[in-house]
Amino acid sequence: LCCGACPAEKQSAVRELLKTDTLLPVTLSYSIFKYEALLADPNNFDWVMDDIAEIWGNMLFQGATTFWETANGASDFSNAGSLCHGWSSGPAAWMIEHILGVEVIEDGCKVVKITPHLGDLEWAEGSFPTPYGDIHISHKRKADGSVASQIDAPKGVKVICDK
Repeated sequence: LCCGACPAEKQSAVRELLKTDTLLPVTLSYSIFKYEALLADPNNFDWVMDDIAEIWGNMLFQGATTFWETANGASDFSNAGSLCHGWSSGPAAWMIEHILGVEVIEDGCKVVKITPHLGDLEWAEGSFPTPYGDIHISHKRKADGSVASQIDAPKGVKVICDK
């Protein structure tokens, strides 16, 4: 799905299989590719959010301050599972791109487009580093369902806000 090798008529069925236990599960480090394949259909956004919340949220509820190698943490691999595994950090970048909505439009982050997608969230905030300094982003859902955004960008960065 990610590289376009799946015939168009089979893509929907493959996406549905990715959301089940039918296929061999992907590792946490490759889950970002699974999520990107699923998000080619925007109707899968909530499923992806729920999957991230279940897996990485469980780590947080167990006191994690780093990304684990697997969802089972230290107990995996005969109690040799890594509790600090950088390539399991995909959801951090995914959230910046998909929830905060950051898209670099021009090389060097000279132009950045912000398109928030909160899903069921009431608010989201974070920072995105650029060569000119961090862009600070805050999105809050208003009573009417629209999203109010506060975006503070450093000099040298043009921000296009697309809601």
